[in-house]
Amino acid sequence: MKKLPAFTLMELLVGMVLSTIVVAAAFTGYEIMAGRYGQYQQINEGIREAAWMNGLLQKDLQRAQLATQNDNKIILTAEHHEPVIYEFKETYILRRIHELTDTFKISIGKMTCFYENKTVAAGEPIDEIQLEARIGEEPELFFY
Repeated sequence: MKKLPAFTLMELLVGMVLSTIVVAAAFTGYEIMAGRYGQYQQINEGIREAAWMNGLLQKDLQRAQLATQNDNKIILTAEHHEPVIYEFKETYILRRIHELTDTFKISIGKMTCFYENKTVAAGEPIDEIQLEARIGEEPELFFY
């Protein structure tokens, strides 16, 4: 009887174990990278939302002739324009102008309004806003 060249059962088992280890390491690396990419996307989304809100609020404040604070709202009025209302909630900010509403997914910590460097009560005019927001886990301060 002629002997055929072949692998033994033990050699096949060792090959399968080694390939299983390589596949498990590759899958673990993939899971780690996918998790980091998800975190990166969340942070970028928060930064994009904050930049969008920041730009619109600055533009609206420059256009406004009168800015007043009422509870968690800032009302910006200008001649020949509809009033713009910013409503600050714990987990988001609403910007209302006429029938349009923009929603910014930004967590708000504390909002303080000033007029001539003094804290103002509801309904009084304001000329400075200090806003504490959270982008991801990082606190950010906005000054207007």
